Amino acid sequence: MQYQLYTLMVFEEHHNRVPIAWVLSSHNTIADLSKWMLALLAIGNKERPDWHVIAFITDDAIAEIEALR
Repeated sequence: MQYQLYTLMVFEEHHNRVPIAWVLSSHNTIADLSKWMLALLAIGNKERPDWHVIAFITDDAIAEIEALR
């Protein structure tokens, strides 16, 4: 079985990247990616209402790009 590793990174006040979450998944369909991306967004908004997503970086996998839309 092949697993995909996803890392969520944020920029702190000095513009350094800090990894804050990891997702290890055996599925990489658009539906599966959307589920955990939305869950992370909801948790982030609950913990830090002033937190705003301004960009996503991907390795150009079509499922990731479609999930972001």
